[in-house]
Order: sequence, then C-alpha cells, then structure tokens
Amino acid sequence: MTIELRPYGAGDLPLTAALEADPQVKSRLGGAVGAAEAGRIHERRMAAVARGDWYFTIHVTGAPRPAGIIAIFRTPWEGGHVHEVGSMLFPEFQAQGIAADAFRMLVERGRLEGRFSEIHGFAEVSNGPSNGIVRRLGFELLGECDMDYEGVPIRCNHWRLTIPQHD
Repeated sequence: MTIELRPYGAGDLPLTAALEADPQVKSRLGGAVGAAEAGRIHERRMAAVARGDWYFTIHVTGAPRPAGIIAIFRTPWEGGHVHEVGSMLFPEFQAQGIAADAFRMLVERGRLEGRFSEIHGFAEVSNGPSNGIVRRLGFELLGECDMDYEGVPIRCNHWRLTIPQHD
C-alpha cells in the first residue's frame, strides 16, 4: 500500500464536507456537522494554508477517494501558539496503519525542512489509536488538558515532539 500526501486546496471542500458530516469520523470531535459549517471549516483551513499551516489530503494507491486529511497547524496554547498535528480518516481507512504512515511522513517532512522545533499532539484521552501513533513516533506525554475543537470541549492527552535542529 502506497500513501501520498497532496497539498490541501480549494477543490477539497467536498472532502471536508464528507469528513465533517461522518458521525464515525467526528465521534471524538464533537459530532458531525452540516454543509454550512463544513464550508466555514474549509474556509478557515484555506486561510490557515495561506498563513503557512500545512494541510494535506491523504491518498492511498488504488482507493476510490482520498483517505482523509492530515495537518500541522498553529493552535492557541497558554497565551501563545504551538504547532499541532492532527488527522481525520474515513472509517474504511482506519486501523490499517494509514494514519501512522501519514503522521510519520508529515513529521519527517517537517524535520527535513527545519520548519518546526516542536510539534504538539492533542489526542482525546480515550482515543487509543491516536495516542498510540504519537507515542510510537516518539512524542512525550505531558499530561491531560482541556481543548476545544470547533467550539466543543474535549479532554485530551497533550503530547510533544521536540525536533533537534541540524547544523
């Protein structure tokens, strides 16, 4: 199975709408939303891309549609901002190592480009797969915290990966 990350763009509104409307995808992220809210989320992502955040669509060779979205984006944290990694995958692509491979690819790209000194992950406390991915990628568990996803409070594990800078 080959995975490719492609830059998120204006044409990805249908993908965002489908992910945001899927109750299984959104089960740990405050629940599914309608088309109007998905449109607002898409516009915020496009504005974030214009500011330099990384959003990518995840493609699996031979699959009839993209598997989902993965990103490293600025998140407000303790009076400043951190770079957070996150992803959303359709149910038929979950539990196959696709998210883990996409995370690995994105983190490695960030490392190679020297773009980030730290990447944070905020995984809902009972989301074993997401917590397992960041643990296996070498993220350090800093503890639990309360986060907000699109206006919905979520109890998360806070993870951090420190990226050594190369000379």
